[in-house]
Amino acid sequence: MRMNVTYCSNSMALAAISDAEHTKKLVLELAKKIPVTIDLHTASGSYWSNGSEVEFAKSFQVEPVIATGAGDVWDAANIMGYLANLSTQERLIFANGASALYIKNTQGSPPTLRQVLSFVAKN
Repeated sequence: MRMNVTYCSNSMALAAISDAEHTKKLVLELAKKIPVTIDLHTASGSYWSNGSEVEFAKSFQVEPVIATGAGDVWDAANIMGYLANLSTQERLIFANGASALYIKNTQGSPPTLRQVLSFVAKN
């Protein structure tokens, strides 16, 4: 099957990835097509697939005050999760927690490890 990538506006992209079950299928199909695992983070949650399995972790609901840099914080926390040998579900939740804390922080600074662990444990 040939995959086509089409540019669309942010609102169209968000509408396309707002349905978790549909997005899980898309991530699974993409991971089947290319020989790498897929990590995808969206406003609604994070997805992982290796082409035969797929996992989803819902985003934490917070009031955002900043968005620029949230993806970078998620990526850094995700890499940290890989290095700490967290399970896929734990890693996605950890990265979601880090980005949630970041976007609600008026200082615009990434959270500490302790802050993320505390936040995830409470939520």
